[in-house]
Amino acid sequence: MRTLLCLLLALAVSTAGQAQTVDICDRTPQVRDAILEALQADDCAAVDSDGLASVGTLGLESKRLTALQAGDFAGLTGLRSLHLYDNRMTTLPGGVFADLANLRVLSLYDNRLTALPDGVFDGLPKLQVLELGDNQLTALPHEVFAGLTGLETLNLDNNQLTTLPDSVFADLTSLRGLSLFENQLTTLPNRVFHGLTSLESLLLVDNRLTVLPDGVFDGLSKLQNLQLYDNQLTALPDGVFDNLTSLDSLFLNANQLTTLPDGVFDGLANLVHLSLDHNQLMTLPSGVFDDLTGLEWLSLDHNQLTTLPDGVFGNLSGLETLNLDSNRLATLPHNVFAGLTGLELLTLRHNRFDDLAGWCVRRPDWIGDAALEQQPTDDLAARRFCQPYPLGFTGIGQQPTGDLTGRCIRRLDALGRAVLEQQPIGDFARRRVRPANPLRLAGLERQSPCGTDAERRFVCGIL
Repeated sequence: MRTLLCLLLALAVSTAGQAQTVDICDRTPQVRDAILEALQADDCAAVDSDGLASVGTLGLESKRLTALQAGDFAGLTGLRSLHLYDNRMTTLPGGVFADLANLRVLSLYDNRLTALPDGVFDGLPKLQVLELGDNQLTALPHEVFAGLTGLETLNLDNNQLTTLPDSVFADLTSLRGLSLFENQLTTLPNRVFHGLTSLESLLLVDNRLTVLPDGVFDGLSKLQNLQLYDNQLTALPDGVFDNLTSLDSLFLNANQLTTLPDGVFDGLANLVHLSLDHNQLMTLPSGVFDDLTGLEWLSLDHNQLTTLPDGVFGNLSGLETLNLDSNRLATLPHNVFAGLTGLELLTLRHNRFDDLAGWCVRRPDWIGDAALEQQPTDDLAARRFCQPYPLGFTGIGQQPTGDLTGRCIRRLDALGRAVLEQQPIGDFARRRVRPANPLRLAGLERQSPCGTDAERRFVCGIL
């Protein structure tokens, strides 16, 4: 008897370190086949536990999956990436990912998921990327992301979410990117983003937001990219962007804003890109941009601006691009662009300038494209660009101009093109470009008619 016991004990010790055979034949066929392919095995009844634990990536994308079973991923304890995108799943069984303690990437986008079970992501402490976009989710359970303290990227775009639970993101202290664009959100709880102390990018594009709650972005001290365009915002609360000291890009275009609060951008010294185009802005507070000393891009096109306050751009010495197209501007204050020493592109197309006579963009060595075409301008005779070296493109084409006599473009050093073609004008006798060195092209062709005396048409002082 003692000998038999010793033999059994020795057998137990010798087999303790051996892998156990695992039958995976009853798993969802696409899952079973993907595991066999990863292991380069043929027999679903003879897979061992060590083999399962060694699988690092499982590709189940585009497999026409309609459902998963609980236990489909049991034993895949070493799995780091699981790709389930581009399938036809409408739901997920509870606990389906329970064994995947080392999972880093879970891709579930482009399915037909309408809901997520409570606790479906429990047991995934190392998950870094969770992709749930392009589904049909209408709501999120309050604690669906609880415990995902290592998550860095969460993609929920192109679903049908109409609201978010107050604390749904509360545990996501490592989250750096959150995408919620193309949903149906009409409002946001005022503390919905609280606790996201690592967040750098927040995309709320193409929703139905009409208002932003006070303090909704409080605590997002690392946020660099905030995109709110294609919503229905009619106003911004005072201080809504307070303390977003790391913000680099702010997109507020394609909303219904009619005005901006004084100081709404105060403290955003690191902001580089500000998009306010395609709103209904009629006026700008005089100091609204004063704190934006790092701004390089400002778009205000497609609004309803009728005038610009003196000095509104005065602190924007680093601004490179300013777009004012498609407003209702009829006049410009004399010093409206004073201080824009870094400007490279200024656009003013499709406004209502009736008389720009005498208006001069002085020293536009910083303007790459001073675009003034398609203005209903009656008198361009006295318009000039003074000391424009180097001016890349001076566009005054397609003006309903009757007399350009006497216009002079002065000191066009390094002028790429002086474009005056397609003007219905009869007298070019006194027009000249002087001294333009080097002048690559002075475009005076195709004028009708210019008179019979060819000697009257000339370009003076081209060296």
